[in-house]
Amino acid sequence: MKVLYAAAYAAGSPRARMLNVARTAESLAAVADEAVLLTRRGPVRDRAALNEQYGVGPGFRWVQVPGWMERSVFPPLVLPWILRERPDVVVARHWTLPLWTARVGIPSILEVHDLRGARRPLAPRYARAARRGSAFCGIVTNSEAHRQAYLEAGLPAERVAAIPAAVQLEAFAPPERLPPSPYPAGERPRAVYAGHLYDHKGIPEILEAAAQAPEVDFHLVGGTPEDLERVGARIAQRGLANCHLHGMQPSRDVPRWLWHADVLLLPPPEGESPLKLAEYLAAGRPVVAADQPGLRDLVSEREAFWARAGHGAALAAAVREVLARPGDAAARAAAGQAKAQAWAYPRRARRMLALWDAALAGSEGA
Repeated sequence: MKVLYAAAYAAGSPRARMLNVARTAESLAAVADEAVLLTRRGPVRDRAALNEQYGVGPGFRWVQVPGWMERSVFPPLVLPWILRERPDVVVARHWTLPLWTARVGIPSILEVHDLRGARRPLAPRYARAARRGSAFCGIVTNSEAHRQAYLEAGLPAERVAAIPAAVQLEAFAPPERLPPSPYPAGERPRAVYAGHLYDHKGIPEILEAAAQAPEVDFHLVGGTPEDLERVGARIAQRGLANCHLHGMQPSRDVPRWLWHADVLLLPPPEGESPLKLAEYLAAGRPVVAADQPGLRDLVSEREAFWARAGHGAALAAAVREVLARPGDAAARAAAGQAKAQAWAYPRRARRMLALWDAALAGSEGA
């Protein structure tokens, strides 16, 4: 079986979505006979350097198309590359590419991480493709809440799978002896967020929580230079001496920042199921998450502490609750770490490809 995984992202991009793409390609290679990752050319072209940047092995082959092939022009222009590869199945993180590849007879799966495809004009196109017996195998979402939205948009239930985001367990599971802490020396508790510094990820809520809980140090690990400047200006304007920016870190170093946290923060104010949840749980530290459906579908009070979504004061109160209840916090962290064991990348890859198996079985039985 040969799998081609395609995304219109730039190779070498530091964004989390490209990191996830590279790791998903690695997992597809682990369960297939051959795997190819097709992306746009970006700031890094050398394949060994890309593997090092994203912390993946050499099990899959990179194919890079010209960098200007993006958005609406991506599907028709990359189709010749895909046809030359002759894959058995295409998995794509692009809104329309699977419709193009299915149209030429290649079994195709769409991977989505938000609800754009559950709305017009895309949802009717997916529904028609799934119902007319074409090679379009279906959609992989991150949570049951997202799956329900696609079902309500008209997709057949057997063509939509809810599969949580995955984690490199071997990278994020804490060793018996932790490496040195990357944080400045000090006795104050650390509430840590790791990721990009976009407002829709809950950064305003973290700053408000820092204002509400001055006895806690809030550490933000990640962010582009532009975002660091923007968020740094907000921190200075509010006089938040307990809020610290650390910038982008190499992916291989991120686990160390999680292991030495007292609380990990997951505060997106709107419905999404971010990739970092699996990494947080695997790191074995207490997690405070925004109380919203995309996260409630994945974890419960057994694994996480909840804070009202979009509310900085509630986030501060939840952080204080974690610190005040160390026994309960340790128990939930252990339960979360156990739950993360089911979210390994190869297992997710097998579940993704099960959509292809089911579609193939359905067509043979028709």
